Amino acid sequence: MKKRCLAIVLVIAGGAALWGAPRRVCLFTPAGGESRALAIDGWSAKANGEPVPLTVGEYRCGFHRFNEGWTFPGYDPRRRNEVVMTGSFEVPEDGEVSAGLSGDWFYDLALDGKTVFSTGSGGNGTSEYGYWNKTAKFPVSAGRHTLTVTLRNGMGGLMFALGKPETRPVFVKEPVSVEDALAAARRIWASDVYERNNAKRRADMAVVQRAIDMTSGADFGKAVRGDRSAELFAKAPALAVIDAAVDRILAEVPAAKVAKGTVAVWYYYDMGHVVKTPGGTVFGIDISGPRDAEIADILDFALVTHNHGDHASDRVLRAMQKKGGFANGKPVVSSFMYSPWNARTPKTYTFGDCTVETGVTDHNAYWTESMTPYKVTCGRGADAVTLLHAGDGWDGAQLARFAPVDVAICHVWPFDGHNAEKTASVLKPDLLAVSHAQEMSHGFGPGRWDWAACEEEARRATAAGTVIYPVWGEKFVWRKQSLKPSLLAKELPAGTAAADPAFWAGVPGARLMDMREKYVFRGDFPQTVKFAWDAQNLYFRYEVKDDDIFHAAPEKCSNLYAFGDTMELFLQPDGARAYWEFHFAASGRAGAIWFPSRGKRMPEHVRYLPFDGLANAVAVDGTLNDDKDRDEGWSGVCTIPWKSIQMKFPAFKPGTPLRIQATGVVYSRYARGEEKQQLFHTPGLVCDPHTMEDWCVLRFE
Repeated sequence: MKKRCLAIVLVIAGGAALWGAPRRVCLFTPAGGESRALAIDGWSAKANGEPVPLTVGEYRCGFHRFNEGWTFPGYDPRRRNEVVMTGSFEVPEDGEVSAGLSGDWFYDLALDGKTVFSTGSGGNGTSEYGYWNKTAKFPVSAGRHTLTVTLRNGMGGLMFALGKPETRPVFVKEPVSVEDALAAARRIWASDVYERNNAKRRADMAVVQRAIDMTSGADFGKAVRGDRSAELFAKAPALAVIDAAVDRILAEVPAAKVAKGTVAVWYYYDMGHVVKTPGGTVFGIDISGPRDAEIADILDFALVTHNHGDHASDRVLRAMQKKGGFANGKPVVSSFMYSPWNARTPKTYTFGDCTVETGVTDHNAYWTESMTPYKVTCGRGADAVTLLHAGDGWDGAQLARFAPVDVAICHVWPFDGHNAEKTASVLKPDLLAVSHAQEMSHGFGPGRWDWAACEEEARRATAAGTVIYPVWGEKFVWRKQSLKPSLLAKELPAGTAAADPAFWAGVPGARLMDMREKYVFRGDFPQTVKFAWDAQNLYFRYEVKDDDIFHAAPEKCSNLYAFGDTMELFLQPDGARAYWEFHFAASGRAGAIWFPSRGKRMPEHVRYLPFDGLANAVAVDGTLNDDKDRDEGWSGVCTIPWKSIQMKFPAFKPGTPLRIQATGVVYSRYARGEEKQQLFHTPGLVCDPHTMEDWCVLRFE
């Protein structure tokens, strides 16, 4: 007989039922007989004691607040809210009822008032990697019975499904091939993780999203258990992307050199991250998923936040301990394993150049004191970078003891408590990495927390300096912000001309770094920048050695740098997200572009606005636009009025620190057919002037 399922969907005011036509059945098996469908009727529901509407659906059920707020009576994320659903059924003879169960995360099943199944002691978990995480079987006698399901908010959600379908649908609008999914992933890996709004990056993420939407929890489980077949990857292309991501991590991490004052992080899957420090120490946090044991082989130690299948892996434990028992294997820190590194209470450990501080927080309002967050100091001394991994921590306020931190890795937003935005408001990290997205062991639907949810979280997390949400296999490098290179702007004495050579001779400057030769100083085309200020203006002086001075822009032109030798200055008040980009051309022209947010290749964010008082006084030592002679160079003093800066930054006060990036675009070999040369001031890790994380600080005398 065909198996069918019962799923219950609770619908509250402003909510909506999820997916599918009703099939109000589970399975009844008489003693010695064949299983057959069993109807359950007369369903009703109460939330915190108050009646709420109940709708029966096919696959998913529950209250949800992924987009709209919850409105059921008396909801309080800090108490144990309850939803009680009651139905009844009748059986003609003694036998057994069996049903697949899935819930988020704590529920009890009672028959005629007696509990027959409960997840209250350990949570529902996802260890079976299917939509139906548990199976309940309980004996029944002939007659009518009452079935009661009690839901208690675990991760803030109140969801439940009863029944076990034979097959499950795939909610995908447009399938994608393995080749296209992998090509999109590789383009993402080559892009800038800090450019969340990059249109090409988003388009490639949409391709990978289609691959994820083709991948069921059951197929994900096959990959976890070691299936890497072409047949599986063709059916579930997202698994091929994860497989390639693991290859990338295994190849890159051992070879990577991490600069002092930075930390390198590779995103694996779910909440799993691999971190490498300047001292070469490699550790992993919550490594659990396909090929996780291979990743364990490159780790010096591992950290596990809690004992759920998407965070803890027996395969990783065995790989870390394969040299012997706990005392002889590589360290694995957790709160639930008996070992020398048990962190049931707050502890501090030292591994290589890492100092690990542990804490105790709640997973949710129901499962308290079950989470072990980690603050890891990566490196030694003042240039060490601090990284906090919150796991599935419920309450950001419980993490306050770890503040301040440089980097925070937090759960995406859908549930109260599991809220990176609120955690960021407590920790105020320089970098927030929103994580726990695309958990494919969950069923299809909003419980997988896609990148759209991450983007919504990122926009709201204004307390963090920078917010990202990486893709599997993607690497990001973070430099400790307090160690940013700095320049000093000298105050211009009253009555002194801004172009006075004697004054500028006493102003400290900085030479630009040549991006042609991998961030080194070269002597053939040196450039120097200096800054000064008074009550009215910021002054920017540049000196460029250049054997062929060229600039020929049309009369109406906003991107002066595209038409010849140009100095660029990027300027942003400390703590702001928007910034100005100024162009000062060798021809004497000047222009400004306003970026409301990170702007590289982002035309929808660019605003060409007037900037009153902007001036560029240029002196050319040679001949402009004549490649038949040899020039010596060009220099200039630029005037940037404070009042025009305040047009977009009204709270900015002259003399307070600014973040800047000075860039020279030199066409010295233009006539010889060679490409333009770009030279940067800040010793950045990437050749991109819009990478604000690598800008330096301008301080004022």
